[in-house]
Amino acid sequence: MADDDDTKPKLTVIDGGEPGEKPRKKDTKAGRIVSGVVAGALERIDRRERDRIPDPARGEKRDNVAPGKWTPDAYGMPPDCPVQPLGVEGRTFHMVDALGKLFSVGGDHGAFGQEAIRQAFAGRINYAYWAFPQWSAAGDVNGIKATHVQDVLFDACARKGLWSPADKVRGRGAWAEGPREASRLVYHCGDHVWVDRKSHETGARGGYFYPRDEPLPSPWPRPVEDADNPAGEIVQMFRAWDWARPDIDPLIMTGWVMAAVVAGALEWRPSVWIVSDAGAGKSTLQRMVREVLKGLIVAAENTTAAGLYQHLKFDARPVSLDELEYAPNQAKRIEDIVSLARIAASGGTMRRGGADHSGTQFTSQSLFLFSSINVPPLPAQDLSRMAVLRLKPLDAGRAPVLAPAMIETILPRLMRRLADRWREFQPLLATYRKGFFEAGHSQRSQDTHGVFLALAHLALGDEGMEAAGYRVDDPRGFAEIIGHEAKPKPNWRQAIDHLLSRPIEAFRSGTRKTVGQVLYELHHAQEGMTEATASELLGAAGLGLRLVNDGNLADGWWLAVPANGLVTDLFRGSIWEAGPTGAAGFTEALRQGPADVISSDKAINRVRVAGSQVRCTMVRWLRLDQME
Repeated sequence: MADDDDTKPKLTVIDGGEPGEKPRKKDTKAGRIVSGVVAGALERIDRRERDRIPDPARGEKRDNVAPGKWTPDAYGMPPDCPVQPLGVEGRTFHMVDALGKLFSVGGDHGAFGQEAIRQAFAGRINYAYWAFPQWSAAGDVNGIKATHVQDVLFDACARKGLWSPADKVRGRGAWAEGPREASRLVYHCGDHVWVDRKSHETGARGGYFYPRDEPLPSPWPRPVEDADNPAGEIVQMFRAWDWARPDIDPLIMTGWVMAAVVAGALEWRPSVWIVSDAGAGKSTLQRMVREVLKGLIVAAENTTAAGLYQHLKFDARPVSLDELEYAPNQAKRIEDIVSLARIAASGGTMRRGGADHSGTQFTSQSLFLFSSINVPPLPAQDLSRMAVLRLKPLDAGRAPVLAPAMIETILPRLMRRLADRWREFQPLLATYRKGFFEAGHSQRSQDTHGVFLALAHLALGDEGMEAAGYRVDDPRGFAEIIGHEAKPKPNWRQAIDHLLSRPIEAFRSGTRKTVGQVLYELHHAQEGMTEATASELLGAAGLGLRLVNDGNLADGWWLAVPANGLVTDLFRGSIWEAGPTGAAGFTEALRQGPADVISSDKAINRVRVAGSQVRCTMVRWLRLDQME
């Protein structure tokens, strides 16, 4: 199978011409949209007609060549074989089946038997009878010779060389092709690949394999003029909700929709998490987004990470998850889903074991939209990869319009609009990132907000941005409107805060105190707390004390944290819990802290804890308090 797309049959596309050329009929917006729908339908009919390829009946010649008498090509394959080799990965042989899908089979004896052959040639089985005939004693073709099929296809895969689907298969969705600054959008629409205003067959292209799959919406068959651009309607739809930041949040949501359309083509895919109390319309907003992206988006209310990646496989499709509410019994499920979004943000590779111990791997490149009443307790690495948008309760009687007219045409029009303008994206992104940098935003904020705003601008255009009330010459102004989000606490600080908030399993005056309360009362001489009492209480939790007094601003009480013992109970159930071998995750977390807060100096870190001298990680509690 040639990688050069010039060798492949091209499918005719009814097109109004180059981007910017006016359609032949320019009457009303509704008329132009109806005309586009008809053009798209004719294109789909054209694709179906071209897929019909006849095969000879059993025992008959093909192009005047008798069964089994064909001349092999450079890879040892028969001519026009519907099953094509891709390469070898370990003991697995990867091919393209007759339906255009990825077909992988193990190299074990008998793995590519009659059943597997019939699966690989499904829809073209008569070709297999012609190319690999099994003869009866009477000289008739009465079957398919499995060993011949296996010898030819396995040898062809080996000649192709090493090949892994993890970074070579591009499923359905949008992808970038070409050098970064001059790339173009490729839409894998399931039954065809759309690029440069034309449709092509699925298969190998530019070093990647685009497998055939269930069809998705295809880009609009004509350039989308400003008058027919749906991006402005989307901004107005989002403005129907009562956002905490009404000047900017509708534009960020619009940017998320655009990012969802081109997810696989992005180098950075940030998520959005919508937060609100009941009655703010977040579920209605989710439904509207799903209607706009219908056919492309994967939507769910109750799923798992495994369910998502098994469904997505190699696709670069957006994911919508509503009511992702945190609860202790749901913590692991939510953590796994958020972890999947984290991997997808940068297009990381996922690896999963298989029943045959060979395992599978693929690249996750989806975009996520979450919504819930509360944001679950997420680590900094996850919060930095998303924009958290907050909704306020809607006024009584106010209900956002779910969708505009002809909503089924919005996605195809957006796909075409973004494709025709794609080469403007990188310069726009650089401009917005620079504005956020100059306003003092972190690199993650530059990346996340830059992607959303640049894509919203790309879809709207300068005139559309101004019509929506946004300046196009002031990217720094957007950064100032958004403001500086509270920076997620680093891992070491989260571990300390967890420790300070733990109650001590010892009573004083009929009450239990937390570790932090004991330190505070000792430092401020409150509630009659003395050094002896504090040491006794902290010792009951496996912690110690040390007083430093050398004139430094960080003088005062240091909390001594051993690596094991009773202190491990305080971290049980947390992400810093001691492992099965006794290794303390919390010790490593604490040692990530700065030197003016954390010390492991052997001159001072040997402290008596509950009667025994032990080496500890020392926390300068007063300096920590001054950092608030």
